[in-house]
Amino acid sequence: MMMALKLARAAAGSGRATRRGADKIAWFNLSAKASGGRNASMNTWLVENTWLVEALGYIAAAINIFVYVSNSMVPLRIAAIFANGLFAAYFCLKGVYPLFLLNCALMLVNVWRLRQLQHLIEAMRLATQGDFNLDWLRPFMRSAHIPAETSLYHKAIWPRKPM
Repeated sequence: MMMALKLARAAAGSGRATRRGADKIAWFNLSAKASGGRNASMNTWLVENTWLVEALGYIAAAINIFVYVSNSMVPLRIAAIFANGLFAAYFCLKGVYPLFLLNCALMLVNVWRLRQLQHLIEAMRLATQGDFNLDWLRPFMRSAHIPAETSLYHKAIWPRKPM
């Protein structure tokens, strides 16, 4: 590791490279050597173009802001899918694998929920075209046994007037 650190400092030119920055450069060089040079071009690309990786993170954050201010569910889910995909790519390129896996899982959840929403919208469209049939609501209902004397609705006086 010390030899790689010296090589990284020499490559930086001034010899004043911080240990953290030199370790990053050394890690990229060592991983390129370990893989037999296959990933050397990708590793050097990441070192030379870190601003692109950071820009990917900023774009993902901007799309995520849209997710929080969206008023309807379909655009919200679509934006969340894009934001999760961009965040997953960002965290993968940064090497933060737990957050990469989290965003991949969230992306799958958002795709699943978007498909459910599309099926519900299609079922509502079909239900309104024909006769008045509530069968499309059955998957969203459950039966309940309520005693006969139970009141289901009660009109409350709200707000109460002072006496």
